[in-house]
Amino acid sequence: MTGLTICIITVAALAICIILGQKFNVNIGVLGLVAASVLGIFIFHMRPSEIYTYWPISVVLQMIIVTFFYGFATVTGTAKYMADWAIYSARKCPALLPVIFFLVDFGMMAIGINPGAVTVFLVPVFIEICYKSGISEMVVLTGHSLALGAGCTSPIGSVGIIAKGLFDMFGYEGQGAVLLPRIWLNFVIVSAICFVGVYFIFGGYKMKVSGDVQRPAPATPLIKKNLVLIVVCVLLFVVPIILSHLAPQVAFFGTLQNGMDVLMVYSIGIVLAVWMKLGDEKTVLKEQVPWSTVLLVGGCATLVAVCSAM
Repeated sequence: MTGLTICIITVAALAICIILGQKFNVNIGVLGLVAASVLGIFIFHMRPSEIYTYWPISVVLQMIIVTFFYGFATVTGTAKYMADWAIYSARKCPALLPVIFFLVDFGMMAIGINPGAVTVFLVPVFIEICYKSGISEMVVLTGHSLALGAGCTSPIGSVGIIAKGLFDMFGYEGQGAVLLPRIWLNFVIVSAICFVGVYFIFGGYKMKVSGDVQRPAPATPLIKKNLVLIVVCVLLFVVPIILSHLAPQVAFFGTLQNGMDVLMVYSIGIVLAVWMKLGDEKTVLKEQVPWSTVLLVGGCATLVAVCSAM
């Protein structure tokens, strides 16, 4: 069987999974696993146990750990508290509110907070502000979409983690770490340019509702603890990178940068969050981790990996 034939089979299998998933409302990842098993056993003559080894453990595990960690920020109200303060800071210059919204949206996605959670507590607030000020909601909705795309592709964002893991999984280990920051930078630049266009075309600069932006309630002890924990974890990523660039001749800084893996840092963060009693571990794991997305990515990646191995 030629490589072209296998490519055609792969694309056709993915297309069928997507069509069936949409038609019958079944998770496409489950269908991807079924397709991987059928192709692996009956077309490529693989053993079932061999097929299971192509499940993208690293990618899936990182998705679970990152969303698990930031799930505490959602249940404690920390993420909403940060967003409310960012909005409140622009109360004296309402025209900046759409810009603040875009930056907050982007920042939360970039550090790995679940996009679904950000959408739920951030977008409705701004939609309401748009209605009261007579500004088109397109400013918010388009800005949110652009911020989501650009933010999620950061090295520690949900899509960035998946992309890096897939690079490594398909034999391009190390290239993801080099290419993804460049891709992310390009994505950020294009998204920012597009947002500026939307901001002026739909009149975001005309927003005038400063009185409707209320001062956020004081932070609870849980929110304060969670804020400190998030800052510490983010610094564990950023500081080694800065030190490594400032003193590349120091081998320890390079080792430290390589060692500050997303999985390790956020796993420590989860342990600390549970120890600090920021929320019920089982509830956060059940409700804040996007299990359907985890299954979608894992199943489709398994299908592609099985075909790629051939």
